This record gives sequence, C-alpha cells and structure tokens, in this order.
Amino acid sequence: MHSLREARLIPYELRPCRENMAADEYLISYCSETGRPVIRLYGWSPPAISIGRYQDAGVLHIERCIKDNVGIVRRITGGGAIFHDNELTYSVIISEKDIGRRNLSVNESFETLNVFIIGMYRSLGLSASYSKNIFSGRKHDTPSEFCFSGNEEYDIIINNKKIGGNAQRRTGDIILQHGSIPIDINAEKIAEYFRAGIDFENFISLKELLTRKISAEEISNILISSFINYTGLDIKLENFSASEKILIDKLVNDKYAGDQWNIDGRAE
Repeated sequence: MHSLREARLIPYELRPCRENMAADEYLISYCSETGRPVIRLYGWSPPAISIGRYQDAGVLHIERCIKDNVGIVRRITGGGAIFHDNELTYSVIISEKDIGRRNLSVNESFETLNVFIIGMYRSLGLSASYSKNIFSGRKHDTPSEFCFSGNEEYDIIINNKKIGGNAQRRTGDIILQHGSIPIDINAEKIAEYFRAGIDFENFISLKELLTRKISAEEISNILISSFINYTGLDIKLENFSASEKILIDKLVNDKYAGDQWNIDGRAE
C-alpha cells in the first residue's frame, strides 16, 4: 500500500481530556476538507476517564472522580470507558482511499488499521496478534463497561492478554480511530472510580511485558515508523496553528465543557 501523498503528524503533547477529544473531533472536518490524513499522538493531564459515545456515565463514581480531579469526557467513538493515565494515546484520521480499501465494515476497518499498531508492538519484540487468531474458540463481541475487560475479534493480544483498546467513528469515507497504548496500569486507582467489576486478569501493560522502562516519546517514534511503513505515506510534522486552536477551544466550550455532553450524552 504505497502513496505519494503526505500525512500530517501532530506530535506528542499532554492536554486536558476535553481538549483531547475536541481536537480529535476537529480533525475529522480537517481531513475531510483538506484530504490530508493525520496521525496525532498525545497524553492526558490530569488523568481522566473517557466514556464511550453511548455509554451510561453512571458506571462511574462521578463524585469521587471530581474529588480527585480525574476528568470525565465522552468520546464520539463507541466502546467502554478507559482510564487514561500512564499511556500513549494516538488518533489516526484517514480516508478509505488512503488505505486502499472501499466500503469497509467496522470489523474490516479495525482489521485494516490495527496492523500498524501490531507492527509497533512487534518492533518492541512482543508477539502481538488479533484476538480472533489467538482465541478461535472464545466468544468475541463481548463488550464491557471497562474497555480493557471486553473481548472483540480485532483486539490486540500479547501473552494471551488484551493490550490497550481502540475505537472508531466513521463519517462518509473518513475514519477516525483513536486508541490507548498502556505503559502502566494502576489497578487500585481504576477500581476506585468504576462501579462495575473489572476483570484485571484480562489485560496487560507494557510495564508488565518489557524488561526495561519505556517512555511515551519512545513509543511515539516507533508508532510513527510503523504507520509510515504500513501506509507508505510521507510524514510532515505540523502542530496545531493558532486559528485551529481557536476552533478547538470553541468546540470545547460549545460541547465538551459541560455535563450535557459528557454525563448525559446529549449533543444539543
């Protein structure tokens, strides 16, 4: 899959949760209008929980989150909640033509795009594969209120455990996929904020898999190399412009700053 086209790279940066989700939403319109694919890398400061588009916020101990300054934000993508702390998060906004496929089903688009995530893990010397190829007899399509406890066909599995989680939003032929690459997972902290039981035996972090420390910046570089190798796209580093930051801030203020969206799930 090779192209002479160029993808925009927005480099790793820590941001508050509501800015992060507003930025990803903005990039859908950017990609649609410019035709440029985008890969964006980021972290969360302070730590936060993102909940899926159609998820009931009541799965969380909301008052405890507020007390501990743990942000709550609703994604425009589906799936279960994720506690974002010591991790690298990525988002890819790309058209079907840039990955050489048309009219993809949801499963097909996960199968197609997750290849470069698997490539990143394999570059770290980890044996990563899709769940459907590891657990042929497992019942897949079993979502969970906590993303990492759920099991889907195209989850990425290492050492028989799920690592990270990925979610998508489709707008025409534009695919937004964003996902979590967990460096370390604090099980005790997560358990404090969720009402539902969490299967901590179902998933794993890089800290448990690697014999050395690894930073979000190092993972970013490996992930970018894997993305280039997979798509054949050139990469141009290009931070958000001042005018783009204004648009993102407006989206934060109009949508992501309030409980109407984040807690109630109402866009208007």
